[in-house]
Amino acid sequence: MSNIQSQELAVNGPAMSPRDYSAALKHSARVRRLKIILPAVTVVVAALFVSVSVVRSWLPENISIETATIEDGKIVMEKPALSGRNGDGIAYALKASRALQDIVSPNLITLESIAAQLPGSNGLMANIRAAVGNFDRDSEKLELPKPFDIDLSNGVNAHFRSASVDLTGGSMISDEKTTIIMSDASIVANKFEMKDNGQSLTFEGNVKVLVNPTSIRKEKE
Repeated sequence: MSNIQSQELAVNGPAMSPRDYSAALKHSARVRRLKIILPAVTVVVAALFVSVSVVRSWLPENISIETATIEDGKIVMEKPALSGRNGDGIAYALKASRALQDIVSPNLITLESIAAQLPGSNGLMANIRAAVGNFDRDSEKLELPKPFDIDLSNGVNAHFRSASVDLTGGSMISDEKTTIIMSDASIVANKFEMKDNGQSLTFEGNVKVLVNPTSIRKEKE
């Protein structure tokens, strides 16, 4: 079988050894798997950046709250909610159990028990649930120190244990386990990093990729 493989490759170029041929097949398979997975990853990250943009507009005149008190140098807002429509007229909503705004540094905002429904790319909607988010409007950075989930209307589900998002720099990094599941594929890694507004996506540490063979066949057609 190995001789047949080498002869077939020799038709279009120098003959490969069975080992090189096997490596080439594995590389080709990885490329096909990534073509299926990476677009979904990009949409997930885009949804998170939309949520940061919404939090950035968190101003008193834009939100509704049940009550507001002052505790330990912070304005504590109970059940704050923010809603509206984006430039395409699609509704969005973001709410939390509490919002804490520092009196001395009002650009520092902490949201607890976050739930958001936000429009994403290609007509998708994203549901985001997070235990806590710390946003600095000066640096436009969002820290998510506890687990959070992003569920897209096309069935893609993403789970992160923590993450740091830099809206200005167009970057995101998670140093803990990241899991992204689709109907026909999934990827798990101990570290995920995005740079250059999604132009660079890196998975590191015990990376596991599973793809339904049917999807790979469709990609080849």
